[in-house]
Amino acid sequence: MPPARTAQLQRRALARTDAVAALALVLLAGALLLPAGAGARDHAARTATAGNIAGVARAITQMATDEGLYPLAYAYGGDASSAAWDPGEQRGGHPTPAYGYVHFSGMLLDRGYAADESLFASPGALRGGAPRANPGGDPADWEPGQVDELGRTMPGGGPTDRQARRLAFTANGAIMPQPRLAPSGTERHFEQVALPRRGGGSNAFTTRVPTEVVRDPARTALLTEWLATADDGWFTLSRGLTIKSHRPIEPFQGMTAGRSPEREPVAGSGARFVYPRTDEIFGDGGSFRGVLTGTGSTDLNAMGRQHAGGRTHLAMADGSVLLRTPLESVAQRLWGEEFYSITGNDRVRP
Repeated sequence: MPPARTAQLQRRALARTDAVAALALVLLAGALLLPAGAGARDHAARTATAGNIAGVARAITQMATDEGLYPLAYAYGGDASSAAWDPGEQRGGHPTPAYGYVHFSGMLLDRGYAADESLFASPGALRGGAPRANPGGDPADWEPGQVDELGRTMPGGGPTDRQARRLAFTANGAIMPQPRLAPSGTERHFEQVALPRRGGGSNAFTTRVPTEVVRDPARTALLTEWLATADDGWFTLSRGLTIKSHRPIEPFQGMTAGRSPEREPVAGSGARFVYPRTDEIFGDGGSFRGVLTGTGSTDLNAMGRQHAGGRTHLAMADGSVLLRTPLESVAQRLWGEEFYSITGNDRVRP
């Protein structure tokens, strides 16, 4: 073969080799950048979530400081549209289910402590957060297959909860309880709450909690993130097909009443509540459907696990934010040492 032709073929071979090498470098660089890009996105989501949950905690604290009491996690609506609620109607089942719920997010928005619904969402949560139990008339607010509390399966005609459209966070029920308030005059509840009583009577009621009684606020969670999974979506918070996103997490168990701690009787002066055992908190495998309303023995199974290492944010009562797994939150006793919102003996066993 003529020398010129040989040189030409050699140059072409070298060019092909250089092209393959360049392509390999591009692919390698892309492979190296993918984890970095994913890591940056995760970091940005964590940062935004931490900022939002801290902002919600500040808003709650400001309202509680102004009123002298932490809000309820939610209240039974006094009408179908406003954020008004009657303390005398917060003692059991909803007296008028068609009025829906007034969630603490709705209270904060209505009173100007929160400027925008986006504060209650998280970029790290499925669709930004859980839907309302009663989503109302906008189809975008419903999850596929969701049923509201009046049994409706599609928008229109049902109640609309006064709650952020998408809710990534929930309250510590030991500070912000469900509406099972004691009868007026029995415990001096509602707008003039006395300190929770020590011993005697029954724990069958909850009380709004004065801001000054929370001991060690740096180690007492006020808020955490809700859990959603790829398999179960937001039905992790469901009873049947109704998504109970308005509920708080009750972190403790009654020593005899288990998962219904408000029914724990008072017997003597000893502690009546306990943190759940670590083997009662689910791992990452299996279904999480209904963990808030019946599956397992602790509401802490409804804590989020969507951040690196299965962790979730906790906004503490002093405004700080921690990133912990559900197991770590129990091991470090980050839900406090008293069930402040329970009437009667509210102490948690050491």
